[in-house]
Formats: sequence, structure tokens, C-alpha cells
Amino acid sequence: MRLSNIFGADTKERLKKILYKVKNRDFKPYVVDRVLYGTEFKFYVANKDGEDWYEPALDKNGEWVWPEMKFMKDHICKNGDVVIECGAHHGLTAVVASKWVGAEGHIYCFEPNPENLAILHKNLGLNGVTNVTVIPKAVGSAAGTIKISNSSSNSHVLKGKEHVGVDVDVVRIDDYAYVNPVAIKIDVEGFETDVLKGAADILKSKPKLMIELHPDMIERYGSAMDELLSLIDKSYKVWVQWDIYKAPEPYDRLRPISDRAHLFAVPK
Repeated sequence: MRLSNIFGADTKERLKKILYKVKNRDFKPYVVDRVLYGTEFKFYVANKDGEDWYEPALDKNGEWVWPEMKFMKDHICKNGDVVIECGAHHGLTAVVASKWVGAEGHIYCFEPNPENLAILHKNLGLNGVTNVTVIPKAVGSAAGTIKISNSSSNSHVLKGKEHVGVDVDVVRIDDYAYVNPVAIKIDVEGFETDVLKGAADILKSKPKLMIELHPDMIERYGSAMDELLSLIDKSYKVWVQWDIYKAPEPYDRLRPISDRAHLFAVPK
């Protein structure tokens, strides 16, 4: 049974905040030197959630192994590209992708969570990144204001009777069509369909897509995987990474996606 069913939605969020504080009580932030598929960079590990998420990907050679990032490097972004990232978290993608697109390219990062924003700016500064623009807003299907949970590792849109969170501004990707993105990366904890609906005009230009899917959370916001996939037309070749440490596989749109996965779409 869900915590929200037992204690109520607000109590659930309060309990999460208490557990987060306890977990990070004795944590000391630190900076590490890392390599990701030949790209060297520094990374600020700001809290226990960040350590638990990023450091397990470290291999015996001292390099981080994220197969979805290798796919991104090989197929999604190249030198000179303009990339929009929805949900920048602690800045790993922004830092390494800023090097992959080079001085002629640019990354536009949307990140609404206050704690993550501070960590993101720290990591960009550590690496002297100058071709990334940070936009402190959420992304959705319409402009306005929403409330998100104030969680560093699982910041998501609150709904219904959930009130314990942070109010943030929402914009559409289409509001930034003037930057002419050739690739869009989306990691928004179940709000993926809303983000794509707010990119209807940009999608007509067939940008490359990299989407972290959260099927259970997608349903939370009144959508479903079938609806999300319908927004990616058949002119795209699609891959899915079913396992976090395995390479993406070509996807025929027939196999159900019921667990967290990464989807990649490149125009044919």
C-alpha cells in the first residue's frame, strides 16, 4: 500500500523530506575527477542521493559507465549542435554534452528544483563551461505555474491534494523554438507526455530525441505509453535501452514498456 493511502499525500511528502535530511545528515560534499567515454571532467557530488545515483556506475578503470550517454554521444549530439535538456539534475549531461557540441554548439538546460539548480551551477563552474544556458523553470504542455516536490533525486510534479512542495514556473519547449534545437533530452519523472505536447511545433522539424521513460509516473499524470509514443511519428527510427547498464536496442513499437527505460528517436 502506498504511503499516500496510509498517511495522506502531504504527510508522504513530509516523510520524504525528513528521510532525505536524515540520509544526508553526515554527508560531506566532494569533487571527483571522472572520465565518460573519453571525456574528462570534474563532478561535484553534493549529497548522498547524488552519490548513490552516480558513483555505482564507476568501473574498475575509474570511468563512469552510462550506455545511454554513449548512445547520446554517438547518435544524438555532435559538434555544433543546439540541444535542449529538460531536467538537468546535477549537470552530468550538461557538462559532458557541452564538450561534445563544442564552442559552436549550445545546451539549454531546464531545471526547476532549487537544490539541483545550485548543484548544476557548481558543476558548470567547476568545468569552466560557457556554452550552457540554465533556465530555472519546469517544462510542460502550457505556460503557468506548478508545484514540484523538493527532492534532489526524484523531483516530480505534485497533483491533487499534494501541497508540500515548491511552486515553479512552467514553459513550453515551443516557447524556445527560436534557438532551433536539433536534439531534445527529456528526464522529467513521468511528465514526458506533457513536455512533448508542449513541443508540437519543434517536433515538426524532427529533432533527435532522448527520453527517460517512467511508465508508472506517466499514468499518474493521466497519460500512457501509447499516447507518448503516438507523439513520435513513424518517420523516426527508435531504440530502447531496457537495462541501465546495457546498450539500447532497436525498437519496433510492439513490445510493451512497463518499467523505467530510455528511448531514443532519430529521423530516418
